[in-house]
Order: sequence, then C-alpha cells, then structure tokens
Amino acid sequence: MLNTYLELKNINKTYRSFALKDIEISFKGGRWYYLDGENGAGKTTLLNIIVNFIFPDSGEILYFGKQLKGNENWIKNRMAFIPNYVGLPSHVTPRFLSKMYKDMYKRFDMKSFEKYIHEFNIDNMDQKLGQMSDGMKKKVLIALEMSYFPDIIIADEICNNLDEESIYYCFEQIDKLCKENNTLVIISSHNNQEIMKKNPIVPKNGIIRERGHHEFIYRR
Repeated sequence: MLNTYLELKNINKTYRSFALKDIEISFKGGRWYYLDGENGAGKTTLLNIIVNFIFPDSGEILYFGKQLKGNENWIKNRMAFIPNYVGLPSHVTPRFLSKMYKDMYKRFDMKSFEKYIHEFNIDNMDQKLGQMSDGMKKKVLIALEMSYFPDIIIADEICNNLDEESIYYCFEQIDKLCKENNTLVIISSHNNQEIMKKNPIVPKNGIIRERGHHEFIYRR
C-alpha cells in the first residue's frame, strides 16, 4: 500500500526572475517523481524548500503527516539529499566520511557503503576528496546517502558529472530502494530525456506501465 510521505500545500516563493505559485502535491512512498523543466524554472528552489534549506513565502510542508517545528533531527535520518554540486570538504576521505555518517545516521550500513564504493570503481577509501574528480566526489556522496536506507531521496541534476555506467548503476540501486524499502524518490533535471535515454529503468513516456511507479510533475 502506498502511503503519503510528503505533502506540499499551497507553496509560494518569489524571486526576481521567477515565482513558484500555489504548488500543491502529495508524494507517496514507493514511487519515482521527476521535476521537469528548463534551467531557471525553479526546480532547485522547490527541492531546497522540501529539504528545508530555504523557506517558502507561504504554504506548508508535511513530512509523514507532521509539520516540522524548527531543525528536527528525526527527518534528517529519513531523508537523503543529493545536490547538483558536491560540497564535501576536500581534505577528508571516503573512509572518514563513512565513519562520520555511521555516527550521524542510525541506519547507516558500512557494508552497503563499501559495496556501492566498489561498484562505482573507487579503489582507494583513503584518497582525499580534493584529489578526486567531480564525478568521483559525486559517487562518494551518492554512496553515503544511499547507505542509511532513507525513506525519501531528493536528487538535483543527479546525472551531472557521472559516466553512463555509473548513471545506470545509481538508478538501478535507487530503484531497488524504491521497490524494497518503499522509498520515495524525487529527481530534478533540466533534461529528463537524457536521464531516460541513459537509464533503461526509466521509460520514454514517463511511466513504466508494468511497474506503475514513475511520474512526471511540475512542468513550466
């Protein structure tokens, strides 16, 4: 049974160049959602509102039926965010970050992290991030965020800086979490056709009819 994990109620946010107006939608567990639109359409802003990086001018957000009151830790253990740009410190290593995540997130599983790192072809857990390419750093972040089995995954331009093999593996593992853990997945891209072309799990018409758990939302 699909349960509502996230509800946006009459969300409004205005900037000089664009405005989000009266965004109202419910997101259910066990489904993929795609924010579709060109650069500057407000996709990143909407995701930043969902993960509480910025606040809407009006409206409310319910997480599992609850409205957050301040900076509450319980939602951090249930929601993963993979931003477009990786902001991890350059002087730390994947091994150090995995230990930090283990302390931060109750459900973090070290074996899962090591498996993801191996499949992403990262051979040295002690290499500093500052010595890695942008693509490698993003793989480390994706591996970290998937390894505590979040109930919600929010990803902004997830394909950026990733090679085709890594994109396929990433979507394959996220799809596994979606089906086995009933995880809600919300992905933003200015080019969903590129995502669909590189990822055979995602259909070319926006819906996998035999699985029935993918949707396009919010076109501008």
